[in-house]
Amino acid sequence: MSSADLKEEEALPKSDREPYRPWSYDLDATDVYIPRITPGQQRWFAAVTRSGSKKQYARVLVLAENTKAKSWEMVAAVDLDDPEQLPNIALDKDGYATAVDASSASLAAPVGVLRTAIADNFATGGERTGKKVFTPTEASRRQTKVHDQTSRNFGTRGTTRFSSADTEFPDAYALKTTTGALVIFSHTHTQHDAVAAPGL
Repeated sequence: MSSADLKEEEALPKSDREPYRPWSYDLDATDVYIPRITPGQQRWFAAVTRSGSKKQYARVLVLAENTKAKSWEMVAAVDLDDPEQLPNIALDKDGYATAVDASSASLAAPVGVLRTAIADNFATGGERTGKKVFTPTEASRRQTKVHDQTSRNFGTRGTTRFSSADTEFPDAYALKTTTGALVIFSHTHTQHDAVAAPGL
């Protein structure tokens, strides 16, 4: 993210640039979960950060090694509305987390099912699969709210359609928890507006 900040700063006129201040997550309020990786597997780990005056804001980050660039990239970030939503990550006797196949049919909701349900929340307000897969949470309500509000923007004079799009980071990651698995992945969708009258 520091690289992105610097790139953005370079695009600004010199008069609008401010002295760069590096930032970092508060390591004292961060838990890191490192799965055991077997030879040939992609190297990755998850971190849970907390911020706010009472550490009331939690975010799950997944960082994966990009072997071509020889660097680590943040490939997914999930903000939790309540830190209590984070399940207990199961650790082995050495303190390692256990990676789980995110597409496994043995999971209650494999990543393919989750991706389809999120896309449906935006596309139909969750009417096909979204409401069947997700119990109502603040996050799923925000997704269906986007559909509900946006689909009425043009009334009878136009339409809005959401559809899934390729994400820059298509891999999914999962860690074993004490009750199942935590599945983390990036999601991208597009919004296509079509109007039947000029000026809209």
